[in-house]
Amino acid sequence: MGETVLAFDQATVTGWCFLSRSRKYQFGTLDFKRDTRGAVISTALDELLGLVTLYDPDILLYEHPFVSNLRSAVLQFTFVGLIELIAWRRNIKIEALHPSSIKKIATGSGRASKEEVLVAAQKQHSKIANNNEADAYWLVRAYRGG
Repeated sequence: MGETVLAFDQATVTGWCFLSRSRKYQFGTLDFKRDTRGAVISTALDELLGLVTLYDPDILLYEHPFVSNLRSAVLQFTFVGLIELIAWRRNIKIEALHPSSIKKIATGSGRASKEEVLVAAQKQHSKIANNNEADAYWLVRAYRGG
């Protein structure tokens, strides 16, 4: 029937998407906004591990980081490290996709805006609540070839 996939659009507000063997999608958002970087990292590890434990995916996906400032860079690459650590510890296949590849699958243009990507996702699944979940959804679609 195919592999199960759990995708993360990692940031202080992280969207996730799970694709089951029966081809059903589930979506969610994790909010890691905390006072200290340590609190963010600790909460992120717990939440990411919780999702991996719940869904037991065959593959983890994440978006290659695109950063605009130092704080964002530190957190994005920390999240990537957490995702890679969880994958390694659980022996789960892992893959990263470039943001422009995801946008191209979603809209036909690698330069699409967040709003365009969200609108395209909501046309497919009305339960997608925000652009973070939309990005995670398109990560799964891009990995599966569209």
